[in-house]
Amino acid sequence: MTGSQRIGIMHPGEMGISVAASAQTSGQEVYWASEGRGAQTRERAAKFGLQDMQSVANLCATCSVIVSVCPPDAADAVARQVLAHQFSGVYLDANAISPRRAVDISQRMTAAGATFVDGGIIGGPAWTPGATRLYLSGPRAGEVAACFAGGPLATEVIGAEAGNASALKMCYAAYTKGTTALLAAVVATAERLGVRDNLYRQWDSDDAGSAKRAEQRVRQAGAKAWRFVGEMDEISATFRDTGLPAEFHVAAAEIYRRLAPFKVAQGTTPFVDVLAALRDGDASAPLHLVYLQSGAVLLTKKQYSQWRDIAAEHSNYMTSLGPWSVEDVVRFFEQDQGLEDSGWPFSRSQLMDFVKSDAIVLDSAYLRG
Repeated sequence: MTGSQRIGIMHPGEMGISVAASAQTSGQEVYWASEGRGAQTRERAAKFGLQDMQSVANLCATCSVIVSVCPPDAADAVARQVLAHQFSGVYLDANAISPRRAVDISQRMTAAGATFVDGGIIGGPAWTPGATRLYLSGPRAGEVAACFAGGPLATEVIGAEAGNASALKMCYAAYTKGTTALLAAVVATAERLGVRDNLYRQWDSDDAGSAKRAEQRVRQAGAKAWRFVGEMDEISATFRDTGLPAEFHVAAAEIYRRLAPFKVAQGTTPFVDVLAALRDGDASAPLHLVYLQSGAVLLTKKQYSQWRDIAAEHSNYMTSLGPWSVEDVVRFFEQDQGLEDSGWPFSRSQLMDFVKSDAIVLDSAYLRG
């Protein structure tokens, strides 16, 4: 690849839009597909001047590079969307997935005539030069790195094989996010046993201010805990694939699962309530949103340990979100599809009636027509 490239972003969330902006700053033309996306995503794309191709089919026909930035449990669904439209350019998967999943997607892309580049992002949304780094591996990783050379997103090529970049991301997050989950569990246990104040005094004696910093870390984790659940699942799979015990990060996933309801109110919820949720779990039945390739959306009270269990239950599985409270589901629909519930898979009243009922699954195909 030489000169300016046409780059398609799937999808411009908080991280994705920063990747898109970095490509723009580097002189690339950046596109996206608005079909099926919510009002907040549309506003974000419009703010940064992304060119709307309407559909994924048009995006694949127009762009030489497609970049996937999404929650880890949606990575396969996004790849399948691109594969369905005979894309033959360069596909960058920059998601927090295990090396084995990266290799699997790479093999499917290569068999379909596309070139796969593995990516792992370390850091937050890339607005500050050098603060966020995109690690790349694959046969054309250097060409992808050049697409971001003039923006704040730093890049580094670490090999010619798919899986290397994902491996680094998994090992890095295993420590940073894994230890935050451990810290949350320690504080919740100390609270339950009545020694949290004593523990804080000891921590501050060892390192002044460390108790306050510990609380801040736990609170901040709540903001993206819903996203970290899938990442911990990927890390546990990575450890298992290398012959190491996976159970620590299985437990970390459960910690983040319990923190997930605090993603919106993390700054206002009393810390003791956060600790109670960590200790006891959510008192109400957690809900999962399940999106199927048929276009139907399910809301289920069934309990799953990871997204793979949901996928195994539905042959036409596309992606899933949760576990969430009903309030979280409502906030998601408001942010993604607007305040008016006429465009939601379920109306507000249907959601509330479902929560109060003995029903296990709510299926949009039977409700919204």
